[in-house]
Formats: sequence, C-alpha cells, structure tokens
Amino acid sequence: MAVLLWSERDGVRATEVRTGRPVRLSAEEYRSEAESLDPQLDALLDDALSRLKEYAGDREPRPLLKAWVLGRAVRQSGVLEGTALRDEVRELLWQALAHKCWYGLRADGSHERRWRLLRSASERRVNPSQAATNTFRYEDFEIGHWLQQQEFDDATALFNGMMRNAQELFRHPAQRHVNVRNAILHWLRQQPSHMQRRLLNTHEFRAIPKALTKLFPSSGPGSARLPQHIEESVLRQMVVETLDARFCGDQP
Repeated sequence: MAVLLWSERDGVRATEVRTGRPVRLSAEEYRSEAESLDPQLDALLDDALSRLKEYAGDREPRPLLKAWVLGRAVRQSGVLEGTALRDEVRELLWQALAHKCWYGLRADGSHERRWRLLRSASERRVNPSQAATNTFRYEDFEIGHWLQQQEFDDATALFNGMMRNAQELFRHPAQRHVNVRNAILHWLRQQPSHMQRRLLNTHEFRAIPKALTKLFPSSGPGSARLPQHIEESVLRQMVVETLDARFCGDQP
C-alpha cells in the first residue's frame, strides 16, 4: 500500500510517496499505486464535506461532527478494505487525508480549499512546514473512524456533542467496543435529566470510563475479559449495574 502526501510551496505543488511496505530503493516504487488511490481520497473528502453541510447546516460544525463525517466517509468509501490499504496501518491514510485537507489539492492538482473545513480550528492553524512532521496529530481521524460505528445522533447524545468526552472514553482501549457505548447510552437515558446534564459535562464525563475500569481493566486481573466476547444483553446489564452502583447513590 502506498499513499501520496501532497504539499505546495510558493505555488509549486509536489507529492511524496509513503508506504509501509519493504522497499528496495525508495517508496517511489509504489507511485503508480499511490496515484491510483488518490482520486478515491478526493471522492471521500467530497463526501465528508457534503455530510458536514447536511448535518451542520449554517451552524459552525463542532469537532465531534467533523470527526464523525470523516469516519463515516472513510467507511462508505471502502478504501480501508481495498487492496491498496489492506494489511497496512491506518495512520498512512490519515497522513494522506491530513495533507489533502491542509493544502486542498486534488489528484489532478486543482484546489479544493473547502476541505480545510473538515479539520478542527487548531489543526487549520498548523504551519504548512509542519504538516509533514510528527507534530501533525492524527488522533481525531482515528476517533472519527471509531465514532462512526454509531449513528451520529447516538454518538452526539452519548458524548453531548463534545470531542473531549469522546477522547476520554477512547483513551480506555478496553472500553472502545461499540456495545459498551450503546450500553452507556442506554444507562444515561434512564437517568433523571439533572443527572444526565451533570455527567455529560466535560469535567464529569471522565468518571464514567473510570467507573467501568472495574469491569474492563487495562491490565492485571480481569484484563482478558473483553466486551466483544460478551453477549450484548449481558454486557448491557453489567454496565448498568456498575454505573448504578457508582452514581445512583449520588442522586438527591
């Protein structure tokens, strides 16, 4: 698998080939594959932009929505299942998409400046000279790929539309399975409105994954128990009982 990393300086456009495969001399050996993939990435970003407009309308889109639409567009495109990206780390795809969003360059060299709207304000301020370095962050792409496993309304309800809440749960790998998110959302919807508001506050939400570490510790005893190995209704009951024990005694 190979991707193109686009760049532009003083009006001069250039591409660099990146691959995770072994190379004899340089990644240029895979340029034809990378060039074949590039138009698919254009279509993917166009789809994400269309979804962003559909969901945000005239409002300023929040970072969680931007991550979700990118994740859903990646899923719908099928690029990760295609031969070009099979058996490769997803970060290569995230790098290619980040460069395209920053420079707004299509496979034919024309500009699409609106792709920058798909990135958070902080990422849009990154200096172009930094875009090809390790200072460029890809976690929001990975979170978007994870978020889109739920429909947007459910993801928004669970995280209160806040990217920081999604990041809190995402940083507990043992709790990432979509059935865990569905179970948390089920439990939240059973709670009084004042408790929902409190727990969905950015500073309070972290208490939820912290409570669930008793069920799914990241290491030590119990760490071999994974949500994907538990029947969904049983998992839901386990999550409900754990969160009830932690939070329901706090209700006035």
